[in-house]
Amino acid sequence: MGSSFKWIQTVVLASILMACAQSPTANNVPCTPSWFAAVNDRLAVSDEHGHGPDHGSAEWRSAVEFKLAVRGQENRPKLLSDKWCNYIETVLNKG
Repeated sequence: MGSSFKWIQTVVLASILMACAQSPTANNVPCTPSWFAAVNDRLAVSDEHGHGPDHGSAEWRSAVEFKLAVRGQENRPKLLSDKWCNYIETVLNKG
């Protein structure tokens, strides 16, 4: 009885930890204002006063690429495309 209870505790704890480790962008659809805000918060593209490029702009997307060290990689989609947002979401979920 004791070992099965410990097993259940382990499974519950692992589930909680996995949920906490989920990307902050996971609940947002890529290329939406809420997604841009979540990415911005995670990568600190803008400072705490909101100074920085407009979320979703080419300048902001370039800064995101810089922060993720993917700028200039051949396999990345065009900067101002929806595919770019999906690519960034994939990179964020890997790290």
